[in-house]
Amino acid sequence: MIFKHKSITTIYIIGLSILFAFMLLFVNLLIYEEYNDFERDADLIRKTYITAPTKNTISSEAYNIEEEISNKKAELKKRLIKLMMEILSLSVILFGFAAIWAWIVHYILTRQVEIFQDFFRNASKKYIAIDANSIALIEFKNMVPYINNMVDDIHRRKLKLKNINETLEKKVATKTEDLHIKNKLLEDISIHNISLVKSQDSFIKHSIHEINTPLAVMLANIDMHKIKFGTTEYINKIEAASKVISTIYDDLTYMVKKDRIEYTKEWIDMGDFLLSRIDFFMEISRGNMHEIKPNITDSIWIFFNSIELQRLIDNNISNAIKYSKKNSDIEIKLTENKLYITLKFHTVTKKIIEDTNKIFSPFHREDTTELGLGLGLEIVGLICKKENIYIDVSSDIENTLFCYKFEKRQIK
Repeated sequence: MIFKHKSITTIYIIGLSILFAFMLLFVNLLIYEEYNDFERDADLIRKTYITAPTKNTISSEAYNIEEEISNKKAELKKRLIKLMMEILSLSVILFGFAAIWAWIVHYILTRQVEIFQDFFRNASKKYIAIDANSIALIEFKNMVPYINNMVDDIHRRKLKLKNINETLEKKVATKTEDLHIKNKLLEDISIHNISLVKSQDSFIKHSIHEINTPLAVMLANIDMHKIKFGTTEYINKIEAASKVISTIYDDLTYMVKKDRIEYTKEWIDMGDFLLSRIDFFMEISRGNMHEIKPNITDSIWIFFNSIELQRLIDNNISNAIKYSKKNSDIEIKLTENKLYITLKFHTVTKKIIEDTNKIFSPFHREDTTELGLGLGLEIVGLICKKENIYIDVSSDIENTLFCYKFEKRQIK
């Protein structure tokens, strides 16, 4: 658009320039037309006086044709100049009136626009309305009610938003205060819970420590009794029960200490170590009418911590004794290949494992009718995860198999 981004003054100047150009063009056309008329009249006079001798009785010598033509041309030229001056004067007067009128219109429009500019500038800061009496033009005056309605609507919305913001600020302040109170309460509860956990941890540590002494006395006296008086069925049962308590004690001790001490590794003859643990559980398995059948390959060495290896083996043997069917054998097999050392525990059981992913979870027990804390396989799972030991567990209506694969390392 030609007048886009132009001010009223610029448009006014452009309009006057176009009007002046058209006036000059009009004057030139008139002058050009009058001059052509003048030339035609001059030619007509010349033709009239040249042909006059043939039509009149006056002598051609006595009549000065050229002088007459000159007089006529002078008269026509004088009339042309007068007409041109009149046209030019009239054009200047008309242009002057048009310029004055355009300036008046420009001034009125500019003043009206300035009123609207001042109004919008002030309306952005405070709530005001346009006075319709200050507007002279009807077209602008018709705009005033709509503008005032718009400003009034904006003002109402602004007040509404202000009220909403104040309400939100109050709600935020209230919620912040509530959260502060709740956080303080949670902090107090957390401190209390930490205190309880510390007290519980201290109680467990002291309890485990207190169990150790009488347990050691029991096992020592059982050995002394067997040496002095020989073995009996009752002594064997007491010894088996004491060893079960010893296994539970070792599990609790490991759970308490596992995050506070570093279990150093050493090279262990895994076959000999496994046989020693089978021998430890022999009386317990016989008391539960089971027989442990080892199938162990000789000279298998593993770089492992002896306490963690004992927890892994003891908990698997303990669970095998606990869940195997009466009068069934427990098979323990140790083999190796180039990559892995494989340890398997095979038992004859009912299907006791519904979800093999859950059995290594904390305090999980497949059969709640059996006594126990549910710590055994949790400890096994923690050790296997720590040492990157592959676990494979399978169970059906007749058999259960726990298989552990240890990555081999070369003996240095």
